[in-house]
Amino acid sequence: MEKLENKYDENIKEDLLNLKLALKAKANIADINEIVVSSLEKPVVGTIALATCYGIVFYDRKNKLAMVGHASPSNLINILKEMMQYFTIDSEATIEYVFVPGYVNDANKDYQGLRILEDYLIKNTPSGIKLIPFNGIELLTHEDIGSYDFAFDATDGKPVTKYLFYNEKEQDISLA
Repeated sequence: MEKLENKYDENIKEDLLNLKLALKAKANIADINEIVVSSLEKPVVGTIALATCYGIVFYDRKNKLAMVGHASPSNLINILKEMMQYFTIDSEATIEYVFVPGYVNDANKDYQGLRILEDYLIKNTPSGIKLIPFNGIELLTHEDIGSYDFAFDATDGKPVTKYLFYNEKEQDISLA
């Protein structure tokens, strides 16, 4: 019976590895002070190593378009401004958004960057854009290095963090 369970565990690990490789081929992952945009060929967007930085997510569910920015504390507004240039003036446009504080910010309960981003977004969003919170982010926590990773699929707005960044030793997934 134990051999059967081990074989089953090996098959699951192999399936997860294959899924991870397939997702990586379809992923755009933002590095520090970078913005990535989903496309038909690469619908998965995300970022890694959010420690003191902030993740910025915009998602247009109707058009299946997503953007992720990874902004350092000194570059918050510049990254947000650049991302907002993608907004179109459309009275029907609804953009889902979320700002993700880095692990260190969370640990220290330092959310000044969140307030800065939120204030700027509210004051500078074109009148034709409706903003609503996005709840589709799952965070992978790296306590050993103090950072978060996340990714989601723009085709359906569902998180793929646990599949893309799966690691046997790091399975702590939490919702942002």
